[in-house]
Amino acid sequence: MKYNKKIVIHAFFLALVMSIMPTTVSAHGWIENSRSHLCSKGQNSGCGGVQYEPQSVEGPKGFPDAGPADGKIANAGLGRFTQLNEQTPTRWTKKSISSGQNDFSWTFTANHSTSSFRYFITKPDWNPSLPLSRDALDLTPFCQFQGGNQRPPSPLVHSCNVPSGRNGYHIILGVWDIADTSMAFYQVIDVNFDGVNPPTAPWTDVGDIQPTADLGLGDRVFTRAFAANDEINDPSLETSFTIENNEDGNRLMWPLRLAELINQEQSELQAGIRNQNGIVTPVSGKNDIFAKPGSDITRVEIDIEAAPPQEPFLALNDVANEYTISDPDSITLNVEVIAEPDHTLMIQIFNANNDPVAVVNSDSEISQHSLTIDNPTAGTYTLVVKLMSGSDFVKQVSATFDLLASQPPAVEYDYVYPNSKSAYKAGTRVLNGDGVIYECKPWPYSGWCRGAGSYFAPGTGLAWSQAWVLVGRLPGYVAPPPSADQVYPQGKGSYQNGDSVEGTDGKIYKCLIPGWCNGSSFYYAPGTGLAWSQAWQLSK
Repeated sequence: MKYNKKIVIHAFFLALVMSIMPTTVSAHGWIENSRSHLCSKGQNSGCGGVQYEPQSVEGPKGFPDAGPADGKIANAGLGRFTQLNEQTPTRWTKKSISSGQNDFSWTFTANHSTSSFRYFITKPDWNPSLPLSRDALDLTPFCQFQGGNQRPPSPLVHSCNVPSGRNGYHIILGVWDIADTSMAFYQVIDVNFDGVNPPTAPWTDVGDIQPTADLGLGDRVFTRAFAANDEINDPSLETSFTIENNEDGNRLMWPLRLAELINQEQSELQAGIRNQNGIVTPVSGKNDIFAKPGSDITRVEIDIEAAPPQEPFLALNDVANEYTISDPDSITLNVEVIAEPDHTLMIQIFNANNDPVAVVNSDSEISQHSLTIDNPTAGTYTLVVKLMSGSDFVKQVSATFDLLASQPPAVEYDYVYPNSKSAYKAGTRVLNGDGVIYECKPWPYSGWCRGAGSYFAPGTGLAWSQAWVLVGRLPGYVAPPPSADQVYPQGKGSYQNGDSVEGTDGKIYKCLIPGWCNGSSFYYAPGTGLAWSQAWQLSK
C-alpha cells in the first residue's frame, strides 16, 4: 500500500476596500498542509498569529533574486509571523510524500490576476537545523505555471513531478506571484519522503507530548492512558516527571525528559520521533507517543499538575518587651524582619488608642529597619509588619512592647490587683505583680476592669489594653527574675493563659493563647516555632 501523493494547497483572497483610491482586490492564500495552514488546524503548535490568518503570509516578489531575506523566507519577512521561521528537524508536523507525480491544489475566494505559480525544493544535503535560506534550496523551480495575468479558476490543481534523490525531511516552497502588485505569497510545506508504509505491524501513534509552556519548580507532568473512551485504571501505565531545576522546566526540554522516561519504564509505549526505518528517538520539543501492536491503549494524554504555591515566611526579631524614653522629642526602634519570598514590607507602630505613630515601607530584601516615634509617651504599643505583593496583602506578624519614662513619676495606686476588684471604676489605679501601675479606662470600658478571670488582667490578660492604661512603674520596684515550673514541652496540653515555661533556648515564655500553646505541632513552639510570638510572650 502506498501513501497518497496528493498535497492540497488552498489560497484565499481577501478584499481590501480603499476609501479614496479606486477599489482593488488584494489576493490572499495558503497551501493546505503547509506550515501556516497546519497551524490554523492545530496540528502545529506555538505558531502565534498566523494560526488565525494563514492566508496572509505576503512579501515582496522577485524570489530568488529579490523577495524575503534568508532566514525570513518562511514568514515572507513579516514581523508578526516570526514563529514560522523556527527551524529544527522536529519543530513542525510533516506530511508523507514520494518522488514523482503529485497534485497541488489551490482554492481562491477573491481571485486576482496572477503572474505565475512556482515550486522549489530543498537540496539533498540541506541542513534542517538552520533557518531556511537560498543556499538550502534548489533555486531552479521543479514546477511552474504561468498565470497569463488572468484570475485563476477555483479550485486550481497543478500536477507536478517532484524530484527524486530526496530522503527523510525536506521543505517545498510555493511562491504565488501576483500580476498587478509588487507582492507574492510564500508558503512552506514540511514533507517527509517515506512513500511507503512503515514495517509490518507498526506501533500506533496514540498521543503527543506538546511543548506548550515552560514549567516551574515542583510542577509534575504525567501520562494518562485510555482504552476507547475510558481511562485505564492501572498505575503502572503512568509515567511522571517532576521539575527539579529550571533547565528541565524549559518547554523544549521537559518533553524530552518525559519521552526518555516513558521508554525506560513502559513496555507497551514508546515516545519520540519515528524515522523512515521505524526507529523512535526522544528529541527536544514535540514528541509522539506510540502504542505497541495489540495493546489496549488507544490514546495517551499529558497532564500537568502545578506545584502548590510557596508558603511565605515572615518573622520579627529583636523586639524588646520595653524601651525607655531617653529623649522626649523622639525614640527610634531598630527591628529585624526576615521575609521570603521577596516582597514589599509595610511596618507600622500603633499606640494604645490604635493611632498610627510610625510607618516604614521597605523592600523585604533589607532585614534591618528603623522606626521613629515623635513625642513619645509612656504606654503600650503594637508593632505590625505586613508582607505585601504589590497592593495585595500576603501575611502579617505583630508584637507588643511598652515605652517607659526615663524617670518614672511618683505615682500612687488604690489597690494591689486583684484585691477589691468589685470596687474598680474609671480612674482606679492598681499595682500589678510586675511592679507597674495601671489605670482603669473611662466608661464604657471600666466595666471590663472588674471582669472575672484573667482576660482583662492588667499587663497580662489577652485583652488588658482594652480596659487599662499603663501609668508607669512603681519607683524603686525591682521585678523578680522570671521563673518557670516546666521546661517545654513538659505539661503540654494543660497550659493556661499566663503559665510560664522555659523554652529550649533557656528563656522564659508566658502563654497568651492556650489553644495555640498546646498545639500538636511545633509551629507555635516558644522561641523556635515560626509563629511562636502569636502564642507566647517572652517574659520580662
